[in-house]
Amino acid sequence: FEAIYFCLFEMVILGVREPIANVFKLLEISIFGLKAPVILFINLVVHVFNSGLLLKLCHLLPSAGMWPPLPRSAHKADISTFKWGCFGTTVFWATHPLRVQVLAWASCQPLLLAFALTILSYYMHIHRFVAAWGSATRTTAPGGGSYPISPPMPTYAPLVFALGAACKANTIPFCGVFFLSS
Repeated sequence: FEAIYFCLFEMVILGVREPIANVFKLLEISIFGLKAPVILFINLVVHVFNSGLLLKLCHLLPSAGMWPPLPRSAHKADISTFKWGCFGTTVFWATHPLRVQVLAWASCQPLLLAFALTILSYYMHIHRFVAAWGSATRTTAPGGGSYPISPPMPTYAPLVFALGAACKANTIPFCGVFFLSS
C-alpha cells in the first residue's frame, strides 16, 4: 500500500503526474514483471476494449439525438448501412497508424487508459440520457415551439472522467463534449 500511496500522491515522472496510470503500471509490473510482450498484450487488450466501446457509443448516438435519427419506418437496408458505417468508422479508428503506434510503446499506456475511461464516461453519460428521456425528447416552451431537455449528468460519469484525466491530462478538453452533448 505504500507503493500505491506513493504512485497516487507523490510520484512525478519527467514533470508529469499520472497517478492512476502509475498505479496501473505498478500493479501490472508486480503481477507480470517487466516483460515487453506482456505490456504490449495488455495495451492490445485495452485497445480492443476501447474499439468495442467506441462501436457501442457510435450505435447509441442516434438514439440520443446526436446524429439524425433513423425514422421508425426506416428500411432494414438503411439500418444495416448505418451499422456498417459505425463498424467501418471504428475499424478505421482502430487501425489508423496513430492509434496503432500507441500500442507499440509502453510509455503510451496512459493514453490508452485515459481514452478508455473517457469514452466509458461519455458512454455512461449518453446511455443515461437515452434511458432517462428516450430518443431526443423535447418539451414545449411557454411561448410555443420546443427545446430539447437533457437530464442531469449522472454522478458516476464525471468520476470516471476524472479517473481518465488522472491517467493523462489530454482528456480534459473532452469536458466540452460533455457540455455540448448535455
